[in-house]
Amino acid sequence: MDWAELYGDWARSGKTQRRYCTDKGIGLQEFRQKVGKLIQSGAVLSVREKEKTEKAGFLPITIQCDGSFSGKKPYCEMTFREGGRIVIEELGAVAELGKLMGSIRV
Repeated sequence: MDWAELYGDWARSGKTQRRYCTDKGIGLQEFRQKVGKLIQSGAVLSVREKEKTEKAGFLPITIQCDGSFSGKKPYCEMTFREGGRIVIEELGAVAELGKLMGSIRV
């Protein structure tokens, strides 16, 4: 299961976690445990943190690197809703960006 995707789906649903999990056939404790780990690792923002960043005018981003580049040059690409993009082509720079994003708190 993609817990980050489920968490986002729940956050947009307007349902309580209990109702969402019941509707999806997911154990509430498992959902909370998996989502808690994602929030702790910085892979997703908690609902409160997301609200804070949106009020401050920032959009949350997630940086993922699965290491399966199969001979291609590693890169990170960020595309913005309003147009434009940022491309980073070195793995070291992607790692540094991940550290930077993990250190920024609103």
